[in-house]
This record gives sequence, C-alpha cells and structure tokens, in this order.
Amino acid sequence: MREVNLENPVAITRDIYWVGFSDAKAKLHCNPYLILDTEEVIVIDPGSIPQFPVVMRKIIDLVRPDQITHVVCTHQDPDGCGNLPVLEEMWLGQIKLALSGI
Repeated sequence: MREVNLENPVAITRDIYWVGFSDAKAKLHCNPYLILDTEEVIVIDPGSIPQFPVVMRKIIDLVRPDQITHVVCTHQDPDGCGNLPVLEEMWLGQIKLALSGI
C-alpha cells in the first residue's frame, strides 16, 4: 500500500482533492476539499484561520486563487469555516458562498 503524503494535496478522484491540515501531535484534522470542474472551482469547508496558509498553499498547488468560484460551508465550527472572512476579503465578495446548517 502506498503511503499518502499529507503535506501535499491528496487526490481523492480525478477532480476532487483533499487540501486539509493534519496535526497528529495536536490530534487535529481539518478537512477542506477542492472540486475542479471545467467551469467552476469549489472549496468545501475551507478550514480555520490558523490553518489558512497550509490550505491555501495546497489550493495554489492545483489552481490559481482567482479561479475559485464557490465556497461551501457545511457546518459552523471554526475548523470548517473559520477562515471564511479571509476568503471573502481576498475576493471582495466575487465568490459565491453556500452555507448549510449555519
């Protein structure tokens, strides 16, 4: 079995990537995903503010930030959507937000 390097984006399928953060010492995982489509790029549960640099670096490894068209947040916990204000500021409201259960 091949070992997965969690320091890089992890391909789940051809168009879906885990771009999260894993800290075994702190027993913390944040699980943002990036979905690539021909016309849209969607970030699911973008993560917390402390992990923003890690998540954004992994996203930039795959796409340009200005290609992101949607951000989906599935819950209100800070590990899932804490960096939403940072993303909104970066794109000045040009991305579409989908909030579920918030």
